[in-house]
Amino acid sequence: MIGLQNPAPGNTPPFFPPNFSTYEKATCTAVGETNGCARWVGKPGTFVESQDNQSLGNYGAARLQCTPFYYDWVTETANGTIAVVGAEILPSSEYDVQTYAASCKGSEATCADVIPAFRMHTRRYGDVEALYNPPDSSTQPNAIDVAQMVAKFKSIVGAPLKARSQVQPNLPELNADINALDIAAVADAAKGFAYPFGGPCPCPSAVTCGATPCPGGAGTCITAYGAGAMCVKTCSGGANDGQPCVDNNPVHNHCPGGTCGNPTCLDRCGRCK
Repeated sequence: MIGLQNPAPGNTPPFFPPNFSTYEKATCTAVGETNGCARWVGKPGTFVESQDNQSLGNYGAARLQCTPFYYDWVTETANGTIAVVGAEILPSSEYDVQTYAASCKGSEATCADVIPAFRMHTRRYGDVEALYNPPDSSTQPNAIDVAQMVAKFKSIVGAPLKARSQVQPNLPELNADINALDIAAVADAAKGFAYPFGGPCPCPSAVTCGATPCPGGAGTCITAYGAGAMCVKTCSGGANDGQPCVDNNPVHNHCPGGTCGNPTCLDRCGRCK
């Protein structure tokens, strides 16, 4: 993470952007995070564009996590683009992206077999349709972005892909459809409002995976782990093993080849250790 939440031009006063600078590489001093405040791309999964309109197809996505994950990404990306999601993927931000060779496993901090960093930038908050800022300098987002969000809500063919239009960064269930909250968020962004979501979470997570069942909902998790903690179901078995899911409805196909298990607690960023 190089520069987080630096919109240009700035937001409409007094809606100044949140300050996440303590997670930027130049100032980060957090313990246990390789290369300053870095995150790793985790296991990819396959998710639906629309739960009730399967004809719209699927998309591939992988979540950011605190620990290294080694994988043959060349084989995976041959099937299409992989969307990277997580609380650290913020609008109007800069990132350096690197690939570590398999020989680095277990020695990431000192390994030299690493591809040089590639600088990447994200668009403004709510900018889901062209023109995009950056690189375009026009005022974004605008009414076109709001209209496209409505089209996505209606599952209209040609609407923006979910990887672009799902603006809630910590949403654990990537199968969940676009809803009125997403439309309202983009409308607020078009008014120049500030980015309203929480930023990065510390690593490692304070929540142990599977340790805290939450059959009664998120209240159990919030009591145990603080504001924003989540109660989430995950797939057991199949291609999406370990990935969050919503239900076992075969039409929705959240866990191909597996089942959607019992809910347990995750932290505000949808993580556990």
